[in-house]
Amino acid sequence: MIALLMLLQIVPVAHYRHAGPWLLPDSRVTPGAIETSDTGVVCHRTTIALRHVTPAMHKAIFAEYGVPYVQHAQYEDDHLISLELGGKNDNSNRWPQPYPAAYSKDSVENLAHRLACSGKIELRYIQRQIAQDWTVLYQNFHRHYWDAKRNR
Repeated sequence: MIALLMLLQIVPVAHYRHAGPWLLPDSRVTPGAIETSDTGVVCHRTTIALRHVTPAMHKAIFAEYGVPYVQHAQYEDDHLISLELGGKNDNSNRWPQPYPAAYSKDSVENLAHRLACSGKIELRYIQRQIAQDWTVLYQNFHRHYWDAKRNR
């Protein structure tokens, strides 16, 4: 019992990283996990069958980040590399992402999926960039796609 308590004291709780106003996951705990980088698969499937997250899995990832589960409605239990972009449904690819920032990341994922499936951006690049810092894509997409659309 004492050994277990000592082990629990050694295991660090994940710490969010910061990128401007956004929080990013702890890259040691949530490095991202890829199931596939094949656009032939990613662009022609739905992700409904891939979403098997149990209540215990939800609670475990919130505990890992030190977020009390009673606050879960303020967070999206997010896949760092989204399932629609070939991410794996694994705890190493999930983190509690605070709202409203989760909506910004969702918009990045949706545009990234369209661009990868149309061959405009390589899927592997998108997966790597999201795992490192998804806000870089967010800023690039604002400059090159969303702002350009608004200015037409």
